[in-house]
Amino acid sequence: MAVQQSVDLAQETAPSQRSVDAPSAVVAAAYLIALNQLVANIQPLLLGALATDYGLSDRQLGHVSAFYVGAVTLCTLSAPLWIRRINWRLATLVSVAGCVAAFAWGATLNGVGMFLLLFAILGFAKGFFGAPAFASLGDGSNPDRGYGLSTVLQSLIAAGAAAPVASYIIPTYGVRGLFISLALVYATGIVAARWMPVGARSPRAASLSPAEPGEALLSWAAIPPLVAGFAVALFAGGILAFWYFVERIGVARGVPAQTIGLTISLAAFASILTSAINTWLGGRVPSLAFVAAGTALLLASYAVLLVPGDLAFVACNLLFALGWGFAQPAYWTIVRRVDHTGRLFVAAPAASGAAGVAIGIFAGPVIESGGYSGLIGLSSALIAAAILCIVGVLRFAAAR
Repeated sequence: MAVQQSVDLAQETAPSQRSVDAPSAVVAAAYLIALNQLVANIQPLLLGALATDYGLSDRQLGHVSAFYVGAVTLCTLSAPLWIRRINWRLATLVSVAGCVAAFAWGATLNGVGMFLLLFAILGFAKGFFGAPAFASLGDGSNPDRGYGLSTVLQSLIAAGAAAPVASYIIPTYGVRGLFISLALVYATGIVAARWMPVGARSPRAASLSPAEPGEALLSWAAIPPLVAGFAVALFAGGILAFWYFVERIGVARGVPAQTIGLTISLAAFASILTSAINTWLGGRVPSLAFVAAGTALLLASYAVLLVPGDLAFVACNLLFALGWGFAQPAYWTIVRRVDHTGRLFVAAPAASGAAGVAIGIFAGPVIESGGYSGLIGLSSALIAAAILCIVGVLRFAAAR
């Protein structure tokens, strides 16, 4: 009887399976997650443009990144407390509109202080529409495919944006033109929000504990998703340590600007391949297998970078993208699978955000003391530690 009551509560407070599994809802949520990641995907080009147009140093660029990711992180960390209580569709509409307005305002700014404020506002707005989309895919019957599709769309959007941003928008219109372009792109999210599920709203929702549906947030059931979230943070830290500064690494190696832009675009297409494999095989191949394959490719990409020349830089980025496309959706799925609270998994992007804050703060000093080689060494260590951590949490979850 107690088990049946728990099931009934979970079904009452969660969005209906028919709603979150509707093709329009899956595509809309996947697209919104992809849109949510667009700034991060073109961040090397954006930071490079800020350095060129306004003379920001590596340390100041790191602080801009930290303010942006820190705001996203703070918003997403609170998501387990409110994700089952808000109207997902309305929250998405309001926050996406806020992003559009913030980007338009950014075109009028000047000075590092104002850019710090702008990216903090963008971070909070993006956190509020990222969490409902992430929860919607996680509540679906096949999170592997949902998260895989979001990564495919993320890569497609990044691939379509990188080349024109690097070769035309930034050289012709600078940072201001880039902000206006981003405002126009984010406006499409307002349309996508129409197909988002409304979310968990029921007459009894207000009387239920914050941990419903599922087990309590403060319980043994919280250990696996928390440790898995830590693994996500390690992985994200390794990825972002390289990605934030890939444009600067290319410049330091003497790679032409157009080659760097084309490489980033090709890398986005490369990640589509492995993300599509995740989507196709989702639910049939263990997620850990994708994590292992992705880790191997990522570490191999850094080995290739030891070879001098432009071709090695291109090959490194392609291998890096292939590895990321394999591992990223799998990490998200593992967090969802081991989360029996039904809420903590939505904070997984916050783990990535916390890693982004740390990398944004410490990357500058690491580069100053050890150069970009030191940064790549740090990235390798974090990626290797992440897979060891995720293996441990899967064994712990299996033993319970």
